[in-house]
Formats: sequence, structure tokens, C-alpha cells
Amino acid sequence: MGNNKKRIIEIGILIGILVFSSQANAYANFEKIIKANHNNFSVEATFNQQNTTGGTLSEGYLDISLKFSDIRPRFDPYIVNEEYECVGEPSAQWDTYYRLSQNIEIVSTDYINDGYGPSRSGRLIRILTSVNLAQNGVPLFDSSNPNYEISFDEWNPQQVIEKTANLNEYFSLQGQQLVSKPFTFPVYAGEEFIVTHSSYAAQYFNCPRINASGGYKMGKDIESTFTVRIDKKVQSITAQIPSQLALADKIERIIYSSSSKLPVTAIEKSPKVCIVDRDILYLKSKGDCIIELSQIGDRYFLPAETLVKKIKVVAESSSKLISITCIKGKLTKKVTAVKPVCPKGYKTK
Repeated sequence: MGNNKKRIIEIGILIGILVFSSQANAYANFEKIIKANHNNFSVEATFNQQNTTGGTLSEGYLDISLKFSDIRPRFDPYIVNEEYECVGEPSAQWDTYYRLSQNIEIVSTDYINDGYGPSRSGRLIRILTSVNLAQNGVPLFDSSNPNYEISFDEWNPQQVIEKTANLNEYFSLQGQQLVSKPFTFPVYAGEEFIVTHSSYAAQYFNCPRINASGGYKMGKDIESTFTVRIDKKVQSITAQIPSQLALADKIERIIYSSSSKLPVTAIEKSPKVCIVDRDILYLKSKGDCIIELSQIGDRYFLPAETLVKKIKVVAESSSKLISITCIKGKLTKKVTAVKPVCPKGYKTK
């Protein structure tokens, strides 16, 4: 064999930071485009988020689209000749093809790869695309590649989802461009991802006469890295607490909750008047009972705005029973209630 040709990989790194804002309309306007210009082709990856929940909630979907253009495969016969001495081999060029590869990896910052056990956390999403070209630059949609041309998977604490597809299931040839439909993945409030996008080209060949085959990367690799942060959701607190209570009642049950369904903390700010123990309110003296309700949030939700409720504690029971006598001819009935009313046909004595 001839002298081996030196294989060189040049990597260009572009670093940026992308933040998904929680402001209204942020998602409709969001778009992140990464372009890589190789010696032999160009690729464009578009990242955008569609918000499906409306308002300021940040839950939605991350769409990723790819476009290959300026495809100019330049087969180098010297690779074949110098490496494997295929000079005069009639099928050498026929069995030579060009491959464009595009890899996208989306890894959440809390991802831990520890097999399938409970120690795993976060998410890992990958999209691998391989486009084989004939010498005239036309994509080989009927490629004999046994691993298909596209694979994408997601690793999360619950499961591993793996999918494969043929090139023509996701890409269409539009003039001199190869354009994909979106790859769509759900994203959730509070998530943060590191996105790595890399692409490269390689020439592959087969020399049947000497039963040899191989490949070389052509031109340069290009890699881009940026961060995606999904904002946390907004939450609020609601409470059903009366504005006035009677000291004589002593104990009252109060109801409160958060829109996130996370537990709410209730604290009395006037302990001489009242004491709060979870959802039970104990009355101690007349005055203003001040209750402060809060929720600190978690990895998915922002802290809720603190809700303050004031209850006026009075001496007499607001629910004191009153008795009245009702008559209808010679009939007499006694009615006892907070707001007693005589039955139909009766009148107050």
C-alpha cells in the first residue's frame, strides 16, 4: 500500500446563550439558527419553541429543522489510489460515495447517566442524520444503509425512547436543497439544556479487487454549543377565609391552596389574637387576626406572591341562633335559626 494520507479534523466552535423569556409573546418570536459552511456543503439548523399553553406559562415544544444546501461533493481519487492502490480498478469510483452527517445533542444540566436505575435524572435527546450522495450530488433516498439514515432518541428517568427513519420520511428535495420537517420534543418549565450541534462530511469507498474499503473526513468539522433555559411557571394562592369571626367560636377551619398544587404555608402575624396550625385557626382574643400565606416554588414553579388575609375577631358569635314563633290560625310553630323565617302560610306572632 502507498503512504497513508494524514487525516486532519478542524473544529470551529461557536458559543452563544439563548434564554426563553417568560414574557408574553416570547415564544412566537423565538428562533435560533445555526449555520455551518463546509468546503463541500452547507447546513442550517433552526431551533424554535412553540408554546401550547398560552399566557406566560413556559411549557411547550422544541422544534428542530435541518436544511442541507450548496452540496458540492468533491471526490478525491487520490485517497483511493494512495491508500489502497485502486489504480485501474473499474468499480472504484462506482462504489465511492459521499456522506454528509449532522448530529444534534440536547442534554439537560441535571442529566445523570446511570443506566436504567433510580439514580438517573434529567433528559438526553439526540438526532443523528446521515445523507449519502452519489457522485452527481443527488441524495440516495434508497440507500442500502442498514441503520437507516436518521435516528433520534430520548433518555429520561422513566424510559429510553429510540426511533429510526428513512431519509425520505423526514426530508424532501427542494431544488438544490434538502429540507427536513421539524423534529419535535416536549420541554418543561425550569429545564436547562446544553445543545451541541456538529456536522461533517466524509468520503467512503470500496475496492472489490483487493477486498478493501474505508473512509476519510473531508474538509472541516464544525461544532456549535449554546444553552437553552426554559423559564419556570407562575403560580398563585387562593384562600377561603372569612372576614369576621366570633371569639366564642374559638376554632375555625380555613381553606387555601396554590395553582401549582404545591403545599402552602400559613403563618399567623398576630399571635395574641389567633394561632394557625395548618388549616385550623385558634382564636385567642378580640382584634385583627393577620394570616400570611406563601409558597416558595420548586424546580418547575416560581415562588407565589404572598397572600395576606385579615380577620376581625369580635366578642359575639356571628352565627347566634334566634327563635321566633309562627302562627297559622290555631296552629303554632317555633322556628330557630340564624335568620329564622316562618313557613309558607304562617306569620310571625
